[in-house]
Amino acid sequence: MLAIGFSEASGGQAAGRCAFAFVKLPAEPVGASLAGTHLATVGGPASNAWNPAGLAMQRGCSALVSHATWVAETCWEWGALAMELPGGRGALGLSCGMLRSGGLEGYTEDGTSTGDFSPLQVHATVGYGRCVGDCWTMGFLVEAVVDGDGEHQAMTAWAGGGGIQLDLGRVSLGLAALHLAPDQKVGKERFPMPATVSVGASLRLPAGMDLHSTVEMTAAEEPRVALGAQWRPVSGMGLCAGTHWDREEAEEPVGLAVGMTVDISRVQIAYGFQPQQALEASHQISLRLPIFN
Repeated sequence: MLAIGFSEASGGQAAGRCAFAFVKLPAEPVGASLAGTHLATVGGPASNAWNPAGLAMQRGCSALVSHATWVAETCWEWGALAMELPGGRGALGLSCGMLRSGGLEGYTEDGTSTGDFSPLQVHATVGYGRCVGDCWTMGFLVEAVVDGDGEHQAMTAWAGGGGIQLDLGRVSLGLAALHLAPDQKVGKERFPMPATVSVGASLRLPAGMDLHSTVEMTAAEEPRVALGAQWRPVSGMGLCAGTHWDREEAEEPVGLAVGMTVDISRVQIAYGFQPQQALEASHQISLRLPIFN
């Protein structure tokens, strides 16, 4: 569910072959447990993370807060707000995520210790979604990213994105393009932002079962294929599972995540879990609640 990597670039601002790679961390457990495959049907505050077109489905105003734990006392906090605008003029979305690493020990080039430091990385978005037809919705967002080394230096970048959703009844289609920005300078090198284009489809089946699939293409990476399923065995409870194939991850080419949701009145509590062979398992919880109708 969570994957954090640091390259040799100073301060850890680049992971793998991309700068600011932490912006791809799953924001909340439902989408994380579905491996991000629900971009054709996602709505409400979670749309800030997966597909801004889903903001158009927001009614009233609601908020979502999420907390995830990972290795080495690292935590990922994320919160979002979605608010319907009056007069049928669409909906506005706001989100902010903060990734704080546990104490890391710094060294100079000659190997001298500089003491512990705690990097702080922030990802904020402002989005807008609106219905553009009987079955079409579209949206866009602006992203701000700040990567601080926990001492004195901080890097900042701006990005943008957008998406569409098409509801055909039992079948829904979605397209999302996120983290679109020029290459970023990290130290003496330049790294691309993790610009991501995803195409997805969802199928609604009887007995409360939804099937999802996506193909995700990220800058400097191989395409990623993912499948997800949601099942509502009883009213007020949902079960989620997702998996993806990644040819570049030789040790763990297949990722698996599971989760569940519980609805109490108009409040939803969600939990997601992903076992990891090489690292500790990750856990993520969230709370979604209405502010007004």
